Amino acid sequence: MSFFVNAVNSKFNTNYEVSQIFVGFHGDTLTSIALSFSDQNIPFLSLVYRCVKALVWLVKPEFILLSNSYNLVASSDVSDQTTEQDEKETLSNSNAEIPKPQSVAKTIDFQSLYFNKQHHEDLVDFLNYAFNINYSKNGWGDENGIQTMLLTFSSFSDYTEEIFKHYPKNEVQSTSNIATLQSEVTQLQSQIESILQQIERTKSEEKDGGDKIISQLNDEVSNLQARLQENLKKLYQDNSAQEQQEVKQVVVDESFKKPLCLKLHDFSSESELIHAVQRFFNSGDEDGSLLIQCDPVAVSHQRIVHARYICEKEKSEFQKKCSKNNSTKRKHLIFLVHLNRLATQFTFDFDKRWHYALIDDIRPSVISKIPSSHDLLHGSEIDLLRIEQPLALRKHFRMCLAKLIYPYERNSHHIQDQIQMMIQLFENDEFMNILQQRMGHLLEMICSNRSKSKLWQQQIAANKHEIMMAGTLRSALCHRLTATITRIFMQILSALDRNSNLSLFWKEIDNIEKKSLWLKIFGDHSLFPLSVMSHGLDYEPRYDVHSDGQNGHFEAKFPFSFVFIHAIESLRDEATKISLNIEDSVDRLVHSMFGNFLDIYVNSSNINFYLWII
Repeated sequence: MSFFVNAVNSKFNTNYEVSQIFVGFHGDTLTSIALSFSDQNIPFLSLVYRCVKALVWLVKPEFILLSNSYNLVASSDVSDQTTEQDEKETLSNSNAEIPKPQSVAKTIDFQSLYFNKQHHEDLVDFLNYAFNINYSKNGWGDENGIQTMLLTFSSFSDYTEEIFKHYPKNEVQSTSNIATLQSEVTQLQSQIESILQQIERTKSEEKDGGDKIISQLNDEVSNLQARLQENLKKLYQDNSAQEQQEVKQVVVDESFKKPLCLKLHDFSSESELIHAVQRFFNSGDEDGSLLIQCDPVAVSHQRIVHARYICEKEKSEFQKKCSKNNSTKRKHLIFLVHLNRLATQFTFDFDKRWHYALIDDIRPSVISKIPSSHDLLHGSEIDLLRIEQPLALRKHFRMCLAKLIYPYERNSHHIQDQIQMMIQLFENDEFMNILQQRMGHLLEMICSNRSKSKLWQQQIAANKHEIMMAGTLRSALCHRLTATITRIFMQILSALDRNSNLSLFWKEIDNIEKKSLWLKIFGDHSLFPLSVMSHGLDYEPRYDVHSDGQNGHFEAKFPFSFVFIHAIESLRDEATKISLNIEDSVDRLVHSMFGNFLDIYVNSSNINFYLWII
């Protein structure tokens, strides 16, 4: 097994120690895991595979991302399978000669095993799997119930009981592929329309050999129409199927009920804990579950081990009582250990009476407001940024406003007015459409400029500091998306509010002419250019809001006046050389520089008035 673990470590292609890859790993871990499976009368290779599966349950997810074989596309198409099927796939011949550890490591697809066959998504996802009606086949329990130690990097808080409100979680499975079919139908219709137009052009040109070309085009149209009819038929069938969308009911063991949640550090003495555990087991001959939360920072390793011993002892007494009464009631034990990536490493020995698993973040997406691991790992960065953008802006805009640096003092009333302004602007569809368009363009530039040697998820997985600061890998992935969005937003805000230009739009929002001009300039990349800052996320730039006033505070009356003022000022010397009065000269030069933009969106009187103001 030690040779095998070293082979696995080389496959992860990292410079970390094995103890940093596997949670709870120490010098005697391999010995304890071998002993915990030693009484199972199964072929040797099956025994090795089960030991490996038990270890993979404890791998930190970032190291799966860093493994040499990591492939997002492949992992998204693998279905969940049972333990027996896994062993048959991996161990094709249990009576064969024992292979080298390196060859065994190559036969195991760690990404598929970790992300698709095991269940590390959140606590609800794990419980759906562990307490499935067939949990005994999954190897997570017996007729007496389940004893599991779950380890997580989620912070210690009081939301555990809230999590159980979402258990069990039914899986909604769409029986159709409507989006793909609709896309194919649209594409086929476009191709047919294009060919028909080509046929009409060929007929009108009356060239030699035109009949042969038309015949070939007609044959092509016939083939495309046949494919179109076939897809339309499938689309109709799938639409009907979608109306009766299949909901996969998760059937969980009825013996698992909402657990009694205890916190180990709340007990000041051993006797208090014993009485609490006895009350649980003596609460009637009914099925039940006990969940004990442990914080290794607040309680010692010895206290956690001793608490397990107390629970085992009381459960043994309960089972003896059930045997005398010929009853088969089950009591489940779950120890939830909240780890801290910055704290001293937590270690343990494998025990055949207990099962162990790492759940990076126990919170379901509905509670954490973070996309699921599946979405974060299988989505492209730009697609995820577009999806997260509206929510991130509304959630973090106050922080963005607080980081803007103005060249003049502002009081609490100014800040409150600015917050109210942003809340109302988020409800303005015209403003938001252009804002998201400009942000989308900058986000695409950022994604294209980043290194292509690694997936963006792997870049975060390799950043130990970023994961430690976020706490969990899922939080780190979401934080990267949020940080990218908010930095672009702050960059746009600092440019927009120059000379109180953003406030001008809000104040003149009922002025249709001025509002249209403001939005037009904001959406024009040539008039109002924005570029991506080259700094990485490790560097926090300044977001200075400039003002062109002599006293530091200047409120513009014309939308984006700072765009035009410098260009017009630079024309002063050239305007004096033209044999016209200064007003006509500047007017002609401005039109030559900005084309017909001002003619279309601003009338002549406003142009002249604006020119004389500046």
